[in-house]
Amino acid sequence: ITPAFEPVDGADLADRLAALFTRFVVLPKHGATVLALWTLFTYCLDLFHIAPRLDANSPEKRCGKTTLLSLLRLLVCRAVLASGITPPAIFRVIAAHKPTLLIDEMDTFIEANEELRGILNSGHTRDAANLIRCEGEDHEPKLFSTWAAMAFAHIGKIPDTLEDRSIRLPMRRKLTGEKVASLRQTGPAAVALQAELSALKRQMARWIEDHSAQIALANPSPIAGLSDRAMDNWMPLLSIAEVIGGTWPERAREAASALSGHSSVDNESIRVELLHDICG
Repeated sequence: ITPAFEPVDGADLADRLAALFTRFVVLPKHGATVLALWTLFTYCLDLFHIAPRLDANSPEKRCGKTTLLSLLRLLVCRAVLASGITPPAIFRVIAAHKPTLLIDEMDTFIEANEELRGILNSGHTRDAANLIRCEGEDHEPKLFSTWAAMAFAHIGKIPDTLEDRSIRLPMRRKLTGEKVASLRQTGPAAVALQAELSALKRQMARWIEDHSAQIALANPSPIAGLSDRAMDNWMPLLSIAEVIGGTWPERAREAASALSGHSSVDNESIRVELLHDICG
């Protein structure tokens, strides 16, 4: 992506990103804020030690998850969108392309594949985002990276360990009277949309290029009600919002509190709940 030639106002850029997501997808409260910041995060992944997964989940079909991933594919840095993936394919596509990995239909294959869950979990923390596999006829050990930005879409729940590493975005069906634009544009509308998306990508690349040092040094204060893991997940987005300035730092903190503020309770396993009940 060739960065824009002119400097970019971060707050205006983030506002336009949020408006674009709202134009095409019915989102929960704070959803546009999360998506704008996470999209910017994909352009500066290597500034951080945690890669929060974006988890677009819904209770039923036709809630806009696939549309959301399709829109992300047009905006994020080096997107690869797939509706299924095997464990070897993950670390090989990361090695080949260093992509933002967008995985649709996660509920159809994740539960039965422990190896896949382990690989997706491993890429959450940069220090641990490595796998060793034997290659070739001599079975030579080789190190593969699993460090990448990732977003998932699925119906129902995903394994707790993966959910714990994610920023959850609860999706829902469009209500009667709600209207969103279609991504399936044709003719002049398609040309205009492509030009808009291309300009946004170049502007994101330029803004990150100009502000990477500030983002790397940002140190947002902890948010009451967030567990340590949830705070880790939100730290990259909060850091970006802090550098953007304007209303964005407060918007990001409100989103974190609303979407992840009770994660320490909600994610307790049945075993932990049983121990609480016994102790009580």
